[in-house]
Amino acid sequence: MDKATNVKTRMVAQKNPQVFGTLGHYTVADFKFYFLTGTDITEADRIVLNGETYDVVIAYPDSSGHHIEVGANKVSFK
Repeated sequence: MDKATNVKTRMVAQKNPQVFGTLGHYTVADFKFYFLTGTDITEADRIVLNGETYDVVIAYPDSSGHHIEVGANKVSFK
């Protein structure tokens, strides 16, 4: 079931995978998405953009509170 549709976003493919980590746990994201503050998105979500599906691996507000930054990886359906 879709949680939200037609949500404004911007996607950037990372030249080098972005690594997020805490002690003993690391997450790698190949794509970064930007959403407006107030968008309800968590690590349990998926993003569908232009027919491609991405698993959210991390979501956090930027330091200014202007937007939410989301790290994600493309899903391959084989």
